[in-house]
Amino acid sequence: EGAVSPAAALDYERCLELSLAEAHGAEMVSTLTSMWAYYTSRADLPQARLVSTALRGVIDEGYKEWEPSNLAGFGMLDWFEGDFTGSISRLESAMAAMLGQDNSRMDAGEAWYVPTHPTVAIQIHLAIARFMDGDTVGAAEQYAAALARASELEFPSGPWSWSYSAWLGTWMDIEQHGWDSALAT
Repeated sequence: EGAVSPAAALDYERCLELSLAEAHGAEMVSTLTSMWAYYTSRADLPQARLVSTALRGVIDEGYKEWEPSNLAGFGMLDWFEGDFTGSISRLESAMAAMLGQDNSRMDAGEAWYVPTHPTVAIQIHLAIARFMDGDTVGAAEQYAAALARASELEFPSGPWSWSYSAWLGTWMDIEQHGWDSALAT
């Protein structure tokens, strides 16, 4: 049953309670990141925002390499809440920060428990934010960048990230009646 199990929901609630009481150290970055993914997948945006805020505190304690992904998490929440302009601003800032740092720990996957690679996640979410804001050219550029980056990654992150990006890109194609593009993906 995985994360959709009623028992898992209770486990996640208890995990959040314990995490918020002792949100310190590198292990908390991984734990809180996976909890953020859990809450967003359930559309529990207030809890996801609470997790993002707790994660921000851990990052500020000396884990600055995770700052871009945390900022992107807030940008994704903005998107889910319909604030596309705010989402673009945060995601562009996150992308600039991500490109300006060493991401070898995230590439290793040892501390990143979310299946979508952080750089690809930023790129594809920036694509759909631009799309919703009417910038179809910028959206297409970010979509292509997300697919290209995902294609460079090893299993399982690469194929997962590529498929996630293709799913959202196909949705953008369908919305524009780009049937041939949608079918080609």
